Amino acid sequence: MAIYMNVVSHRFKDKVCIVTGGAKGIGAAIAMRLGVEGCLTVIFDIDQYAGEYRVREFSEKGIKAVFYKVDVSREDEVSSAVEDVYRRYKKINVLINNAGRGFSGKSLEEQTFEE
Repeated sequence: MAIYMNVVSHRFKDKVCIVTGGAKGIGAAIAMRLGVEGCLTVIFDIDQYAGEYRVREFSEKGIKAVFYKVDVSREDEVSSAVEDVYRRYKKINVLINNAGRGFSGKSLEEQTFEE
């Protein structure tokens, strides 16, 4: 990891980046890459254990990260978490909407909030 970290740019330095579904899989890889490039990585995930694990892992690698337990299917949880991020960090520069399950078959524009 040390070699990898030395060859990336710091184009996200001092940015605040939210990654939904950022505790595992593709979301965790995205969150790590953003963190390696200098941002504060804000992980929104429903899995508290995985989220806390990921923050510890990132911290050991020198990546700044915080975790919010958020179920992105619940608008109230998302709103509350986003408001807290703004309150604490005064900005959100990048939002990666990675969390989700299933596919209704409709285009994004045709889907309801519930879908």
